[in-house]
Amino acid sequence: MAHNIWEKDDEYKPKPVSDELVHTAEAKLQVTLPPSYKELLKQQNGGRFIHNAHPAPQHEDFDEPFIEVEYIEGIGKNDGILESEELIEEWELPKGLVLFSGDGHTWLAFDYRETNANPPIVYVDNYDEFPQVIKIADNFDEFLENLYTAEIELLDEDDEEYSPVTYSKEEFENMMKQDDVDSLYNILEYDNYEVDADEDWYIGKLLQLSTHHDDDIRTSVAYNIWNWYTSELDSERLNQFINIFQADTDSDIRSYAEMILEKISYSLEDLKREMYDQNSDYGYDVISRIRYKGNSHFIIQREGKWILESRGEEDQHFNSIEEFFEKATLGGIPLAEAWGDVRKL
Repeated sequence: MAHNIWEKDDEYKPKPVSDELVHTAEAKLQVTLPPSYKELLKQQNGGRFIHNAHPAPQHEDFDEPFIEVEYIEGIGKNDGILESEELIEEWELPKGLVLFSGDGHTWLAFDYRETNANPPIVYVDNYDEFPQVIKIADNFDEFLENLYTAEIELLDEDDEEYSPVTYSKEEFENMMKQDDVDSLYNILEYDNYEVDADEDWYIGKLLQLSTHHDDDIRTSVAYNIWNWYTSELDSERLNQFINIFQADTDSDIRSYAEMILEKISYSLEDLKREMYDQNSDYGYDVISRIRYKGNSHFIIQREGKWILESRGEEDQHFNSIEEFFEKATLGGIPLAEAWGDVRKL
């Protein structure tokens, strides 16, 4: 039985969860939630713990000795852990996780990919091209036992290095007219624009900035097109960017043109080579991410088996690479026939 470890001075103190809501959540998620987690929610339905840190595992992705635990989600009728499915789709995370803390770039989650009960606890790092899923505790009880209090330096709200820049279309247009290099660079670094700034408009601004006099501005534009928009843009618009990047005087920007071309020329043979290179009888790896007609697909290797995971579609499981290429489909179309409309993410 979990003892009460909720922060007593936390202003956010939702009422305890009911048994009915717990049963509803388990039925929707099709899992059995850890008893200690349910016991905590019967004290308070989510919030901050008295401890704020969990030891980081011995892993190359961790520079700090701990993982910050800011809060734990509870269960709401349409939020809390019940948002996991929507968040997993939005952030393109592996299916089978139930997210109970996080901000989009990093998450803490119950890992139900191999079990329906007593799941391990994992840390999900979503900063890189492929999300990294790293086990930090064998179960939720162990996770709770490992928590401790660490001093965490709070960032100044006025610190421009960490405060995303938000702006309207009018403000952005003025920055371009005034050639406000610092503000433009910050915007591009965060790739953050308000809801009234539609993507088509924003891409037009990126096209204008792709010939800007400042090297850092042009480099940020090239990075954003390569990292975020190569799979989204039509061929005509994408070729405009490629031609501009190829003609740039900066070698780094020219290299982004080559990287974009690699993405759009990604072939079945490239995928097959990656799969053979990564083939293993142990572990879990996302080998490749692709987009087909607006839908994201993951090619995953797990314990010597292969999975084609698709948003909104049933996962496809294969015993070998040969079977994968023989039977895999995208949107119901055989892989080889559909490949002409595939873009690598």
